[in-house]
Amino acid sequence: MSALSTYAMRAVVSRLSTLSCHLSQRQTENKIFQMFSIPKRSISSSLPPHLYRRQTDCSYRRYDPFFNITPPGSEQAKLRDRSVRMFGARFTMIMEELNWERAAAISLWDHQYRVDHAFVLSVLEFDFGIQAKIRFFNWAAHLNRRQFRHDSATYMALIRSLEDARLDRGIYATIQALLSDEFVAFSPAHLSELVEILGRAKMVSQALSVFYLAKGRYCEPTLSTYYSIFVMLMQQGWHKKAREVYTEMNELK
Repeated sequence: MSALSTYAMRAVVSRLSTLSCHLSQRQTENKIFQMFSIPKRSISSSLPPHLYRRQTDCSYRRYDPFFNITPPGSEQAKLRDRSVRMFGARFTMIMEELNWERAAAISLWDHQYRVDHAFVLSVLEFDFGIQAKIRFFNWAAHLNRRQFRHDSATYMALIRSLEDARLDRGIYATIQALLSDEFVAFSPAHLSELVEILGRAKMVSQALSVFYLAKGRYCEPTLSTYYSIFVMLMQQGWHKKAREVYTEMNELK
């Protein structure tokens, strides 16, 4: 073997030895990196399955705290699933959008053929947002009078919802609209409830105004109605006025 070939062989062996050393060092570094790194997972496997369900049906909408859409399994989610079965997916989605977008009321016109007193009561008594209920109530009021007209039951349903939401101004404004609607008649039981609702809101003067206005124009108060106004006045410290109401109540007997 010549000196040149011997030199070339040594150079090849040295190069292979160097590459082997670098490769071993690289493999060791990779093992250390893998030991302390977080294993990668795909997005679909790292998130709950319900986040990737189809969104064509509002009962499968993604959980988003900003829009107050509750995750599956909660009580509100169960109510929403029930609303989809009761009202339909499209209508439920419109009601959810009405909570923050007034223009969504335009979409309600596709459902006007369904509107009657039973349907409106079901909507107002369900677990939709208060803004959606107010806008739905006003939209129904603008329908053709031959098709639908609010009555005492739908007014009372909205008033109860407003009380639950603690919207005192809305309560009194709705009661005024109720009293000014000449086509709506309500019973002494409704009058008693209105007085109690205004009393709980500490709107005593408004409750008295409603009581005497209804007494003079709409319905004759019963003993139960007088008792409701009497209790409210005593609880709020209007003792002088309570004695006057008590006197009227005794005359009624």
